[in-house]
Amino acid sequence: MTVFFLVALLLLSCFSTEATALEAVPSVRGENILLVNTNTDRVVYSKNADEKIYPGGMVKIMTAILVLENIPDLDLEITVYDSALQGISGLTTAGLKKGEVISIRNLLYCMLLRSGADACNVLAEQVSGSTEEFVKLMNQKAAQIGCTNTQYTNTHGLDDDQQYTTAEDLYKIARYAMKTPGFMEIADTQYKQIPKTNLTGTRYYYHNNYMIVSSSAAKVDEYYYRYANGILSGSTPNSGYCVIASAQKNEVGYVCIVMNSERDAETKQRYSFIDAKALLEYAYDNYSYECIIKEKESVAEAPVELASTTDTIVLTAKENLYSLIPSEIEPSDLERVVTHEQDLVAPIEKDTQLGEVVFRYDGVEYGRMALVAQKSVERSTVLYIIDGIGRFLTSTWFRVGIIALVLLVVLYFVLTIYINRRRRTRRIRAAKRRSRQRYRRPRN
Repeated sequence: MTVFFLVALLLLSCFSTEATALEAVPSVRGENILLVNTNTDRVVYSKNADEKIYPGGMVKIMTAILVLENIPDLDLEITVYDSALQGISGLTTAGLKKGEVISIRNLLYCMLLRSGADACNVLAEQVSGSTEEFVKLMNQKAAQIGCTNTQYTNTHGLDDDQQYTTAEDLYKIARYAMKTPGFMEIADTQYKQIPKTNLTGTRYYYHNNYMIVSSSAAKVDEYYYRYANGILSGSTPNSGYCVIASAQKNEVGYVCIVMNSERDAETKQRYSFIDAKALLEYAYDNYSYECIIKEKESVAEAPVELASTTDTIVLTAKENLYSLIPSEIEPSDLERVVTHEQDLVAPIEKDTQLGEVVFRYDGVEYGRMALVAQKSVERSTVLYIIDGIGRFLTSTWFRVGIIALVLLVVLYFVLTIYINRRRRTRRIRAAKRRSRQRYRRPRN
């Protein structure tokens, strides 16, 4: 019976370990990958994310940013010029025609859903007058966003040796786009019917990011991920099959960037979508977004001098701190490393920042929070005066003053002795002169 109990206990222990252990990251085919939690900007998985690569169709995200920032009226209708239709041979287009009149909004759908290179150029000309001038804006914006390894030469992503980016920079651009008003409304649209124009009939487009397309009519069920909500996919000979996929589940968000992936020659499966879906599922299964410390939570006490009613001050968290942590651990498992100012002296105002607490687990930092004074601490007038006297008595100036005083006293005594000796000498000499004069014989 005892043996049976021990075996059962062992099996239960093994089962519990497997249930809480962090799973292995799924095998992926993409060459350049970055998976980031958008609540915290914490990187969950990275593969060659800092390597310079061809951006391919992901260029269109920057094009969309500039259009949305520079054209406030998305219902403005503009005319397609022949110049915008040049240099895009072999690229995916929306079939725009010279002289066609179409709204900015519908051009954005043509660009982001259909991946239309012609729509990119038409929008660029509307913003800057020419694609060349617009590309200058693109590079300026990339630098402003904080991209350090990105350079553009066109508006749509045609392969060019002088056009490059990294997965890290693509994340910065994607996050900026997601915060740009109007972008996610388009980027999260599964299907769009674009009304006919003066030259073209009605257009029907499914989003090219099949991870957000749930319709069986699109025949992409295997890629669909219920929590995905954008953003863009594409492919070129040099960038491979790419996708920037965003997802949101219970207010926890991720962006997964997969670049330089493959397409199966026989099944035609696009591994960029398969990789992104697997990584997003991995993230949601293995990480949780938790409050690791609450606002005003007491963390530590620090000694304080010259206080009227206390000799310590309580340090509390400035605000709530949320962090992405492995699901296998609890917030209470995190090590807290507290640092605070030394030699604190009253008065101290409530909420004054006095220190910091850092949260770690197995050497990995999961966040840090400022520590502030829980309440105001008043200064004791008596202690302040006593302390002032004590500091004065031990100050350098006081010591210099004492030395100077001693030197003056010594000098005074030396001078006094010297003067007295001189006076005595003069008195003795004077007495001798008088004595000689008294006994000197008078002359005849």
